[in-house]
Amino acid sequence: MIMDKALEMNNITFGYNDIPVLKDVSFYVERGDYMAIIGPNGAAKSTLMKLALGELNPWKGSVRLFGRDIKKFKEWGRVGYLSQYATHINTSFPATVEEIVMTGTREWLRPFGGGDLRKKAGNMLDTVGMGNVRHKLIGDLSGGQRQRVFLARLLIGSPEIIFMDEPTTGIDAVAQAEFYKLLDDMRKVYNLTIVIVSHDINSVLKRASKVACVGKNDVHVHDSPNLTQQHLAEVFGYGIYGEE
Repeated sequence: MIMDKALEMNNITFGYNDIPVLKDVSFYVERGDYMAIIGPNGAAKSTLMKLALGELNPWKGSVRLFGRDIKKFKEWGRVGYLSQYATHINTSFPATVEEIVMTGTREWLRPFGGGDLRKKAGNMLDTVGMGNVRHKLIGDLSGGQRQRVFLARLLIGSPEIIFMDEPTTGIDAVAQAEFYKLLDDMRKVYNLTIVIVSHDINSVLKRASKVACVGKNDVHVHDSPNLTQQHLAEVFGYGIYGEE
């Protein structure tokens, strides 16, 4: 069977100061997958994501996006990225919610067509439940609200795969749960592929189709339904499943 792979990591080795943090790591993400990357602090989870995005070059091995070597990959409009610092903005920044979303597409740079873009931004804000605040300043919103706005900013560019690094950092538990539900809804509506680093293990495991467990120098990928307490204990040193 031919698999439609969005991301491939092939025999990746990488480290810092001549000390490897990842050794011979290989896995793939198929289109439509929801992959959660989990592991203890310092386990190179964010490093793994930076390698997948081409921000770091592996010592050995190769990365492919949509079948093309990342060194030759040019179609970055197909890729979205949301960091844990995306919503950490100056609260006095004089931009409206609508304007923030509009900057998520290249149409923002065109001299004409602003009306169509505003309509598109408004529709996307409605989709993420933020249409009623489109004219407010971004700095006036809560952390959870800003995260929804930045998700809308990602989606307006029509990416096919979205990478997220701790996207719920700094927002309360209720807002976190709402964000993860919204993200899963958007994945289904827009047929997205999602790769997410998160410490919010219970929430992401409920929705992920695959889980990449990052341990000491290595990565083990499991289909989410097959992930056991033993697998988690091998990574974290203890079980982590709990009831919400």
